[in-house]
Amino acid sequence: MSPIFVGQTCMPQDAVVPGNNSSCTLGGFPSYSLNVTTVAQIQLAVNFARNQHIRLVIRNTGHDFLGKNTGEGALSIWTHHLNDIKVTHHYESAGGRYSGPAFKLGAGVMVYELYDAAEREGYTAVGGECRTVGVTGGYLAGGGHSPVTSIYGLGSDQVLSVEMVTPDGRFITADETQNTDLFWAVRGGGAATWGVVTSMTVKVHPKTLVSGMEWDTTTVAMNITDDVFWKAVEAYWTRYPDFSAAKAYGYCRMSPLPGGLGIRLARQAVHGAGHGSRRL
Repeated sequence: MSPIFVGQTCMPQDAVVPGNNSSCTLGGFPSYSLNVTTVAQIQLAVNFARNQHIRLVIRNTGHDFLGKNTGEGALSIWTHHLNDIKVTHHYESAGGRYSGPAFKLGAGVMVYELYDAAEREGYTAVGGECRTVGVTGGYLAGGGHSPVTSIYGLGSDQVLSVEMVTPDGRFITADETQNTDLFWAVRGGGAATWGVVTSMTVKVHPKTLVSGMEWDTTTVAMNITDDVFWKAVEAYWTRYPDFSAAKAYGYCRMSPLPGGLGIRLARQAVHGAGHGSRRL
C-alpha cells in the first residue's frame, strides 16, 4: 500500500536505529485493531463504533492501493483469521440458477489457499495472480480479474451467496432471493462499502489446463530503434481481438529505461485453450 495513506510515517523499528533522529507517529494508522474470529465479535465492534461515533475500517490482508483499509484513529476489524473453506460438490443456489460444485470461503481466505483447495478437490477456481490477496475481501468485491476470466468470467460472477454484518449490526445472508440489493451491490461495488463480509460461497469449475509464457525485453537488447519498437507494439496490440477470441489473458507493461537509453516491454500471458502444463 502507498505510504501516503498512512501519513508517510516511519515504522517503529526505524525510529530506534542508533543515530537516526527520526520520530514515529501513528500517522494514518488505526488506534485499535480487533482480531476477529467470530461473527459476534464483528457485531460487537460494529455496534461499538457506531454508538461511540468512532471511525471503522476493515482490514484483511492490506492489499489496497487506495488505502481504504486504514484510517487515522480508527477501530480496525482484522478478518484475516476467518479462513475456513467448506467444499460442496453438489450445490444448489437459492434462486435455482446454478447447480454444481461450490466453495464457501471465509473472509480471510487468500488466493493461494483457494487454489490449493481447488487443486486438492480437482477443480479450477477463479482467483487473481497475487497469491496473498484476500479472495472475499477487495478482490471479489472489486470485480476480480483472473487468468481464467476469459473462460469463466470475473471473480464477482462466481459469487452465489454472501454472509455479512451490516452497519446496523445485523448478520444477514444475501443471495438471489434475499437481500438482493446487497447481493447485487457487493459483487463489484467495492470492499467494505456495504458491511463486513464474513464469508462468500463461490462457484468452482472443472479442472482446466492452460499454458503460459513470460517475456521481458528492451530496445537495447533487441538492437532496434524506438520507431521500430513502436511499430512492433502496434502490430502486437492490433492482434488483441484475436487473443481475446482465443481465450487468452495477460499483462503488458512498458517503461522508459534509465537515462533515456530506450524502452522496456514486459509481457505475461496465459492461454486457456486446454493445452499446456500449468494448472490453476
